[in-house]
Amino acid sequence: MFPADPRHARAGATRRGSDEVRWYRSATTTNNALAKVIAKAKLPRITLHSLRRTLENLDRRAGTEALVRRASRGWVTESAQEIYSEVSHEDRVAAGQGLLRYVFAEGAR
Repeated sequence: MFPADPRHARAGATRRGSDEVRWYRSATTTNNALAKVIAKAKLPRITLHSLRRTLENLDRRAGTEALVRRASRGWVTESAQEIYSEVSHEDRVAAGQGLLRYVFAEGAR
């Protein structure tokens, strides 16, 4: 999403004593880019962590299977995925209504 600055990528390789340049983002590269976007959009402070939570919850509500969500976010275990999941009031109400529909449909038979 936010590649490392070329100068920083080369410096990291030098620090590691390696010829391999790694282009993935560092925390400061990502946070600095996000801060610029937030300032430009005049939004309240938001973190990458909260964006990750938002993506997980929207994707779950869209019906994307847990295995697909876990694989696309890089979570290895369900417990890691659960850190980013939130059960909202609306989710709890919908679950209760679904249970009532099931119970009363079964009782009507």
